[in-house]
Amino acid sequence: MSSSHSTNGHTNRLANAKSPDLLQHAKHPVDDIPHPHANMAHLATPDFLASIRALYPSTSSCDPNLWAVVAAVSFGASNVAEAVPLVFTWALDELIQAQHRANTPTDAANAEQLALARRIREALLQSGLLSGMPRAITSLVALHKVMPEHLRETKPLRDTKKSPEECDKRGEELFGAVYRDSAHRVQTLLHSAYPDLGPSFSVLPYHCPTICRWQKHR
Repeated sequence: MSSSHSTNGHTNRLANAKSPDLLQHAKHPVDDIPHPHANMAHLATPDFLASIRALYPSTSSCDPNLWAVVAAVSFGASNVAEAVPLVFTWALDELIQAQHRANTPTDAANAEQLALARRIREALLQSGLLSGMPRAITSLVALHKVMPEHLRETKPLRDTKKSPEECDKRGEELFGAVYRDSAHRVQTLLHSAYPDLGPSFSVLPYHCPTICRWQKHR
């Protein structure tokens, strides 16, 4: 018999958050996990997330939120989208507490929080190239449910008015940067397997900017 989390007294892990924006989602049923891999989401405990964070120490040359990006994408790619909101809210709460300790100005604090949200969203989007867009979509929808209002996007961040020629050129450049010396060999392999596979895989998906380029939004 499955238990229900819809009772009035139920709260999720956000009940312990420090941020008012997160506390308003404390009764959201993010722990309701219907698929067969449900127990995997329970791995996203504070202790487990802290152990992941410890693997990616914050340095001047390393994004302090890299651990959260890796964890969110890993859970999403493993078809455990329910854990993605837990990763984000824990990382955001940690960031807010650090900002309070440092007396970070409001504008700067909001910019840092938005950067965290954007990096995780972008990583989940681009993970669809490897793990499949259905999993990326499910993860992004789950994340959106707990996203504070001031960190939500209301319009595309990409330039959607670029010409097809510009997009193709950018896609080819990024494909070359990713595959480097093997780019031509991979392109030839794709074309030989199925001519439509070449442009479908090596150009169109790479219209997106790489995750590291989102630093400009910080």
